Amino acid sequence: MHATDVTDTQIKLAWTAPSDAVDVHYVVFRDALEVSRSSEMTFTDSGLTPDTLYKYFIASTDASGEFSVPSDGGRGKVQVCGQLSPG
Repeated sequence: MHATDVTDTQIKLAWTAPSDAVDVHYVVFRDALEVSRSSEMTFTDSGLTPDTLYKYFIASTDASGEFSVPSDGGRGKVQVCGQLSPG
């Protein structure tokens, strides 16, 4: 997972699908709360507070509803200058 676009109030995340991905949905968690569930491999989180640290995780789920092990996660501090600070 990596950030592809960061502004003062939003961050766009992207990731690659596992090689065995069939009928997979991705669940995005921000600070341990589910914020998105989609088959897309990108997510834009908007309405964020500038200069605040957010931690994101991605997990995948298949048609049976079984979850994968979540990603290692990433942290992003959304700053007014639009830079993603290392966590």
